[in-house]
Amino acid sequence: MVLTLQDEPPSMSPAVSPQISDIEDEDLFASRPTSPQHEPSETPGAEPPLSPTEDEPLSTDPASWPSPLTDRIRTELVRRGPSRLPPNFVFRKNESDGRSCHHQYFTKTLVSGEKMARSWLVYSMKNNSLFCFCCKLFSKRLTNLTMSGMSNWKHASANLTAHEGSPEHLNSMKAWKELSVRLRSGETIDKQEMALVEAERMRWRAVLTRLIAIVQSLAVRNLALRGHTETLFTPSNGNFLQEVELMARFDPIMKDHLNRVTRGASHNSYLGQHVQNELIGLLSSKITSTMVDDIKHAKFFFNYSGLHTGH
Repeated sequence: MVLTLQDEPPSMSPAVSPQISDIEDEDLFASRPTSPQHEPSETPGAEPPLSPTEDEPLSTDPASWPSPLTDRIRTELVRRGPSRLPPNFVFRKNESDGRSCHHQYFTKTLVSGEKMARSWLVYSMKNNSLFCFCCKLFSKRLTNLTMSGMSNWKHASANLTAHEGSPEHLNSMKAWKELSVRLRSGETIDKQEMALVEAERMRWRAVLTRLIAIVQSLAVRNLALRGHTETLFTPSNGNFLQEVELMARFDPIMKDHLNRVTRGASHNSYLGQHVQNELIGLLSSKITSTMVDDIKHAKFFFNYSGLHTGH
């Protein structure tokens, strides 16, 4: 199968199909500033800070969360988890009956006498009320624990016990925990997509690193890059393409790249004459800037341009 190589316009997104000058070999272009890359962070949630409005940051108080919740904000809240109060926090009393929330509401006593934390229970300082974290995020049922918060302290214990045993709450708990596990293990859709983009970016970086090395090797030996044709796996296609073909026999990255090109899976081969010229230009600029830097930092240097022989 023969394929005439052309430097076509990139058809993939900029983060996947890079510009030559944006992917630089660490050894060849170590001193050149790299273009900024919008990369995902190691931890989930590397996106820009989430805001319900332009000026108001996402609050930890459930009474201040926007309604309705978007999937992105819901994911961020699950990533953060419910806020916790310090043990010495003093709850505000109701003006009507003088009652207040108690720290004991945040734990429940099992039949065995063991105490277990109610991880889903969140206190709102703004409303002086309690919210169910998971039901606020995942339940479509409108209750005090999902709307304005529960502040009936007289019957708080009974209401909380009844709520945590309800099917709606148990389903919300399951949805919360499953999403939380996926976020920790990096198995969300966004994480998978970003992982694919990052893998493609690294693949292009590896390909261009090898192409730069080939150009440098030919230039050092003062060998021509191009031949009579620009077609892979044909005679007289030049030293550059022959070096690429030779490397593909032993290097899995270059082999995979040529397979993509010959199958038509990649519209950008980066093997054509325009890319070769750009690589030569980048190497030339790097060599020139290195020489200039060496001269600037040298205390003494000789200028041979004024020397001549003769009488």
